[in-house]
Amino acid sequence: MNVDPVEMRELATSLRWQAGIVESHQPLAKGTRDAAREGTDKSQTFARVQETLDALDKVVRYHADRMRAVANEIDTAATEYEAKDSANAKSIEQAGPR
Repeated sequence: MNVDPVEMRELATSLRWQAGIVESHQPLAKGTRDAAREGTDKSQTFARVQETLDALDKVVRYHADRMRAVANEIDTAATEYEAKDSANAKSIEQAGPR
């Protein structure tokens, strides 16, 4: 198995960057929402649309948070792998030749 901690960290960095892009897209339909608020009287339809958009904003935030969590797990795995690899190397060094 070929594990490359450097590539793992690059993947984690890329994933965090992409999470930021995903998160930047909310609030969804902000311009339309603001214009609609000013131009509408109180209506059930508008209220439902607003609730739906608010729910979609939560979904976008959830997915961005999950992407960041996975990136953190990848970083942790890379660090653990390096620590175990280093410990194994020291153990082999201390054992010496047979």
